[in-house]
Amino acid sequence: MQPVALGGFMGTGKTTVGRKLAERLQFPFVDTDEVLVQRYGPIASQFAEWGEETFRAHEREVVLEHCDNKLRVLATGGGVWTSESLRWYLRESAYFCVVLTAPFEVLARRIQASGRPLVSVARELYDQRQQAYADADLRLDTHDLSEDQVIEAILCRL
Repeated sequence: MQPVALGGFMGTGKTTVGRKLAERLQFPFVDTDEVLVQRYGPIASQFAEWGEETFRAHEREVVLEHCDNKLRVLATGGGVWTSESLRWYLRESAYFCVVLTAPFEVLARRIQASGRPLVSVARELYDQRQQAYADADLRLDTHDLSEDQVIEAILCRL
């Protein structure tokens, strides 16, 4: 068995699936966004106060803290996968890397009222990140699958 890192665009279900997957595997669950909120406050406030560059630096620190070869399920923020070095660190730490996907139109409906940062440029970010999201052990389209079906698909590949 190996640790699992979940990536993908906002609204794909990383946190929801991650919690249930961790429960099934009996692994601890860590959500990098939740850690960032605990340490620095709401993500939208972090973007507003310090800007994206500082947010990404904090995000990087959190991911690197968890690249320690311990068994866990790690849900990462959507921007983590745009960093080639962070993808490398996850792989070097023996993570099984899963990217959850869905068509943009589905995600737009899910995130429209969420108040998440960067929503105003969501389509542009979605398009820009597709190549980075392709770099995973498993890409799984979640838009027409139940949470249990997503988890079963991941477990089958593990």
